[in-house]
Amino acid sequence: AAFDVQAVCSGFVYAVAIADKFLASGSHERALVIGSETFSRILDWDDRTTCVLFGDGAGAIVLARREGTGDTSDRGVLTSHL
Repeated sequence: AAFDVQAVCSGFVYAVAIADKFLASGSHERALVIGSETFSRILDWDDRTTCVLFGDGAGAIVLARREGTGDTSDRGVLTSHL
């Protein structure tokens, strides 16, 4: 399954939370989360009040389902509150 999460700056965090729920439900074993934004093509480079705040960026993680003890010694996404 693949889909786009349109949540602007918080999209990567939302996507990690969604992937975690897929893994926790047992329906999937692994998830790839990729986040990227390209603001340079839509910015007004003459407006120095906003162009210095936004830029381009990308990141990715792979999450895998593993059994754990359910306490803070576990690794990975322990909880998410959106």
